[in-house]
Amino acid sequence: MQSRFVLYWYSGLALLGVAFAISLVSGAPSGNPVSWLQRGGQWLAGIYLLAGLLSLTAGRERAPFALERALEESEDRYRKLIDTNPDAILVVADGKVAFANPASAALLGAGSPLELRGTEWLSFVHTDSRRSMDEGGASTLGGSLLPQQDVVLVGLDGQVRDAEVTASRIELEGRLAMQVLLRDVSLRKQTERNRERLVVDQQQLNQELSAANRELQAQTEELAGQEEKLRMSYERQSETAREQQVLFDRLQRVFLDKLPDLPEVEFAYAHVSATTGAQVGGDFYDLFYLDDDSLGLMIGDVSGQGIEASRIALMAKDSIRAFALEEPKSGNVVERVNRLLTKRGLPGFITAFFGILDLRTGHLASASAGHPPPFILLSGEVSQLEVAPGLPLGVFPDAVYHERHTVLPNQALLLLYTDGLTEARRDGRMYGEGRLRLMLSRTTLLPLSQVPHLLVEDALTFADGRVTDDAAVLLLRYKACR
Repeated sequence: MQSRFVLYWYSGLALLGVAFAISLVSGAPSGNPVSWLQRGGQWLAGIYLLAGLLSLTAGRERAPFALERALEESEDRYRKLIDTNPDAILVVADGKVAFANPASAALLGAGSPLELRGTEWLSFVHTDSRRSMDEGGASTLGGSLLPQQDVVLVGLDGQVRDAEVTASRIELEGRLAMQVLLRDVSLRKQTERNRERLVVDQQQLNQELSAANRELQAQTEELAGQEEKLRMSYERQSETAREQQVLFDRLQRVFLDKLPDLPEVEFAYAHVSATTGAQVGGDFYDLFYLDDDSLGLMIGDVSGQGIEASRIALMAKDSIRAFALEEPKSGNVVERVNRLLTKRGLPGFITAFFGILDLRTGHLASASAGHPPPFILLSGEVSQLEVAPGLPLGVFPDAVYHERHTVLPNQALLLLYTDGLTEARRDGRMYGEGRLRLMLSRTTLLPLSQVPHLLVEDALTFADGRVTDDAAVLLLRYKACR
């Protein structure tokens, strides 16, 4: 516009100058053609000057409208920039939200930015962060720039979010306001918290693994010690088993001496021990000659099992034999043995039966120390031998034991046994004397050598192959041949 004005203006001045020059040179009167030329130039110059003034005036009138359009375009671009910004932007005036962009609505749990307007700005700030934001806002309105810091926000939807915040002072309609920029960092913060938890969990896991390793090491050392103890125990058990085997061999030789075949006596025996891994126990039995016409017979049961019980059984057996050879009275023999065992202070007690059989007449004098009475089998009928009751050996030193006298008929079978046979158990029930008598009655036609093993096997079968106590059986058949 200014260039057009200059062109018109200078053109009009030039024409006016030409008109004045013609007038001065020619001096032509009115009506002369030169005078017409002069006047035409003046009019034309005037027209150009007027056109220039008009163009300048028009340009000045249009300039404010162009500036306004430029400002509107700039404001539109700024608004679009704010509306499309992924960060939340708020304008806070007098502590309340005056403007919010769409990202603010998403961050603060609103359906639209309009819902945020008029809301207290600090109501969106978690109580833990509210004091620092309040102080930061006052500092910002005072002219300071709020540096970037972390803040915890609580939206209208109740969701808690982590954000980074910065703020600066602006003017809004002639008053001070604060422009707040919020950036959602919830995902990053959650990732950091997860990483911290992983670190803590890893440290705890490492501690637990270290503790487990220490415990495993301790258990390994303990197992090594236990293995050494087991090895030593196994060696001791092996040695004990060898000792038991030696003792068993000795017991087998001394429990029942080998008697010569006599026409008056036939005998058989069997023994089973409850001790696992050994064949020795506390049961003992024996037959021995007192003279040519008398036979001593005994059976006993020491409380307990194993080698110690066997050692006491040997002592009791040898004592009975020794005292019987000195004084062939069954009651006196048992009393002397009882006093000896009581004086020695041996653990537990012993039940025993001792008898002296006259091989010529079948007369049997016997004494019992709390032992089960023997059975007599004759012609398929089983009866129980009458014995005088007495206390077990090794309990009371002044105990008295009386003799009972019986005459065994020809071919009578005398069964001596220990209570491990009748007390064999299954499901809380005992084998019992009744089953023993019944089984004995069925052996009339069997060879005597088979009968003891048959009785023991029947009790074991009843008890499913296991007995909790030693069991011994001694059978003697009297045959009157003299």
